[in-house]
Amino acid sequence: MSKLSVLELFAGIGGIRLGFEFAGGFEFTQAVEISPTARLVYAVRFSDTPIWDDVCTFNGKPGEFDCIVGGTPCQDLSACGNKAGLDGERSGLWWQQLRIIDECRPKFVGWENVEGALSRGAREVAAGLRMVGYQVEGPVVVSAAELGAPHLRKRIFIVAHRNDLSLRQRDGFTGWEEQLGNQIAIARNYSYSQGERRDAGIQLGENRGHQFNGILVGNPAECQQRNFEGTVNGNSSGPVGKSPSVGMDDGISEELVRVGADAPTWLAGIGRSGWWERNAPPDRAGIDGKRIKGRRECINHYGAACTPMQAVPMALRIKYLAARLLIT
Repeated sequence: MSKLSVLELFAGIGGIRLGFEFAGGFEFTQAVEISPTARLVYAVRFSDTPIWDDVCTFNGKPGEFDCIVGGTPCQDLSACGNKAGLDGERSGLWWQQLRIIDECRPKFVGWENVEGALSRGAREVAAGLRMVGYQVEGPVVVSAAELGAPHLRKRIFIVAHRNDLSLRQRDGFTGWEEQLGNQIAIARNYSYSQGERRDAGIQLGENRGHQFNGILVGNPAECQQRNFEGTVNGNSSGPVGKSPSVGMDDGISEELVRVGADAPTWLAGIGRSGWWERNAPPDRAGIDGKRIKGRRECINHYGAACTPMQAVPMALRIKYLAARLLIT
């Protein structure tokens, strides 16, 4: 099966894209992101992808993309915000995403957001997609803690496919909920090194891996790129046997990062997902070096980004739906 062409809206620093690249089978051909610093990070990470600067002025053509994915700004959907929902100025940009979907008529759509969207927008998103001719699946909730992260960070995902594809009528069609547990297990295994997966007897099929680049952004004219060695399966230029890192020091000791069979005895029974329940947050932001202009905004981009592994189930579901197209 050929790769699916993807338009990424509200691209940020590419968290969703990284998850899709782990899953494999996608080619990101266009991105849209309004923040100059986020665009700079995205451009360094993915230099081959054109980036448009405003979703409100972006126009596409029918059939231009196989898939459109994006996570609408969450400020009006979050429990910590003004809770205006899709009536809010920022989260209301979903309607621009729906306009672009209706213009381009992609086969598949993926939408990501915070857990608060379950009661402040998810119904409208699903209804909007149905109105423009799409079958909707989800929302499903995936927590970063389920994938081994030291924080809860719940995100919701919706996947949709065009009505005319008639995928649900094809032989052997399986609902997303039936696949989700296995997809989460696959996503979690991406965070292990090749050696650890081999020792555990884990085979992941089309796992292409990705070498991460951590970016510190000050003045947009200046960009300090820190190259963090490591691959998921040894296919990139980094050394085999080291897990990828985004280079963000979150205050957790190196010993905790490597909790596993070789963990110190005093860590026995303490998983990374339970660390914050037992300990106070770090006193510092965690990035070494001079506090340059724009540093806080860069940290905010990391905070707003979707954890890449959380996007893997959405990518795998879209791949499954695409495979159904070959079955009559």
